[in-house]
Amino acid sequence: MRQGGHPRAGARRRIQPPRRGRGLPGHRRARRLRGSEGRCVHLRGAAVRVGAGATWDDLVASAVEQEWSGIESLSGIPGSVGATPIQNVGAYGSEVAQTITSVRTWDRARRTQKTFPVADCGFGYRTSLFKREPGRYLVLEVGYQFTLGSLSQPIAYAELARRLDTVVGERVPSHVVRDTVLEIRASKGMVLDPTDHDTWSAGSFFTNPILDADAAAALPDGAPGSRRLTGGSRPAPPG
Repeated sequence: MRQGGHPRAGARRRIQPPRRGRGLPGHRRARRLRGSEGRCVHLRGAAVRVGAGATWDDLVASAVEQEWSGIESLSGIPGSVGATPIQNVGAYGSEVAQTITSVRTWDRARRTQKTFPVADCGFGYRTSLFKREPGRYLVLEVGYQFTLGSLSQPIAYAELARRLDTVVGERVPSHVVRDTVLEIRASKGMVLDPTDHDTWSAGSFFTNPILDADAAAALPDGAPGSRRLTGGSRPAPPG
């Protein structure tokens, strides 16, 4: 490992807090995630494997802290890391399939472990292979690939862009995106507050209707949130 720089290609390090009085100049350690045996490899980005039992928002907070870009818009979502691939969790223009590289599972039918590369996960709009075969696969670990840097991925959701005082497609500091998303969610009672029973939730989800070309063409002018789909495309991840 080069002092003051990134680890050499292939080097690994555990996600854990720094020991008192120790550390690497110019390099921050990743925060330990409860329920995780996460490891990080820097190969022009951060390749991270996280145990299914880790709390999802702890991973998001750690990613923002470590300047791993890609999931900052998914802040404040309750639940575990292992739950997110099941329905391809998404919000504010992002979804987990955009950063997932692999999902390691226990196949209950064949009683063996099986790792799915992202291309075999069958991700779609709020769905996956794991959702379409309920009860078969138990998620054990999820792999991610993040880009390195303090800026977010391009903002893809109009409401979030307005709150950030920017436009869709621009990038802003990831910590600002996270703080803003948490503010939006908190204003809707969607961020857990131990002192507020109205926020106690196991989470929720909804899906937007997907219409074929004829049905979409029949929508009245000004129909809220309508998108024209062509060539079998699917809508961008909504909030």
